[in-house]
Amino acid sequence: MEDFAALRERARKIYAETPLRPVVEFPDPPKQFLKPEQFVDEIEAQARFAAESLLRAGVQERQAGRFPESIAFLTRALRMRPQEARAYLERGLSFAASGSTEDALDDVARAARELSGDLAPYEAVDEILGRQGRWDEVIACWTSFLERSPSSGRAYLDRSRALERRGLIGLSRADAERACRSGEPEGCRRSGRT
Repeated sequence: MEDFAALRERARKIYAETPLRPVVEFPDPPKQFLKPEQFVDEIEAQARFAAESLLRAGVQERQAGRFPESIAFLTRALRMRPQEARAYLERGLSFAASGSTEDALDDVARAARELSGDLAPYEAVDEILGRQGRWDEVIACWTSFLERSPSSGRAYLDRSRALERRGLIGLSRADAERACRSGEPEGCRRSGRT
């Protein structure tokens, strides 16, 4: 277990990384009130708060079109909480917007592994690869998702679009039909059913 001085220094570093850092002092705790493990729990809670603040700042910077700043905030968030899958997803989107496709795909793939069942990372891959006309990879991405979530009408609809762009019209209509049966109205329109 770290000694109190080391824990206090860790806390100072966490606050130094927070964009909206509060003014906080870290005095020595009264020996009878705070056990070292309680202090560690508090530091971890502060690290979560700091990482969430950095994540929000990174998203705001990306939405404002300031991609290098967004990437910097999100990288700092990931240094604090490397298990934060949403930060990988958001940083991947920022990398993609700044033209760093391979970095974007690495981050989005990591987010997809952590956020199984969540469409957002797959939609990001679709967007990133679709801009480059890499439809076979987009189709493989959606096929991978559908192997784990075979009832996702939205995934069938997105794969249908990619199949159509690839020129595989029959397969596209079949996926649109599956999307329609899963309750996706656009799937019904794409398959010819109304």
